[in-house]
Amino acid sequence: MSKQEWVLLIGAVIVGVFAVICVVGLIIERKKLKGKEFDEEKFAEPEYDTTRAKVVDIKCDMHYEGVKMPKLIKEFVVFFEVENREIIKLDVLEEYYSAFEVGQEGLLTLVNGNFISFDADGESEC
Repeated sequence: MSKQEWVLLIGAVIVGVFAVICVVGLIIERKKLKGKEFDEEKFAEPEYDTTRAKVVDIKCDMHYEGVKMPKLIKEFVVFFEVENREIIKLDVLEEYYSAFEVGQEGLLTLVNGNFISFDADGESEC
């Protein structure tokens, strides 16, 4: 065999090996995807809950976490009394916290149990 034929033969073998590796990779990926089930909860429509509520307490807690580089952690919490006289505790953003006053009444909206908005009677939305 001539040198040129050897180069062509080696090139063909390299291309063949590459093709086999690609096919094996595709087969493995298909098996991985086939084994995974569709997670309906992950893509489910969020659960909205709107109810009448009254602000019964507001709290702000600030503390430091860490030793070498302490970080200030701020937690803003509002306690609501809902229609069934149950008291619920909700974390709110700092921007919303200052708009709450004890005694306010209005419509509280939650999505998947998390605070979204509070439309106080006679006022604009928080």
